[in-house]
Amino acid sequence: MRRLPATLVLLAGVTLLTGCSSSSNPTPASTSSAPETVTTSATAVQTGLKKIVALAASIKGQIGVGSRAKSLDAGIEPIWATIEGTVKKNDSDSYLALEDAFAVLQNAVKAGDASQAAAGYDAVSKAVTAYLARFPA
Repeated sequence: MRRLPATLVLLAGVTLLTGCSSSSNPTPASTSSAPETVTTSATAVQTGLKKIVALAASIKGQIGVGSRAKSLDAGIEPIWATIEGTVKKNDSDSYLALEDAFAVLQNAVKAGDASQAAAGYDAVSKAVTAYLARFPA
């Protein structure tokens, strides 16, 4: 007996569940695009990435000093949301490296871990440098 790949089975299940929705008032589709699908100019990306590196450096310096690291970390996402689509389109490796580095920074802030914050900053800086070398403004 031949077995179907798990992905095919999952896809079929999702299709069936979607088709069997019993909602009499369907929700209209969102008119806004996900941030990772929106693209912008190389100059805007360069500016945003430089701001993110500066925020990461500030987070590294503020761990254990007070609550400022948390507000600095919260400042990354609004900038990232405006440029991540272009980064993802141009270089998926840099996109993933930055997403991972942001998670490291966020965890460092939550834990108050200075060495983890330094590692997060280093990862952000390395990914930004590599990206901007390939895609300068």
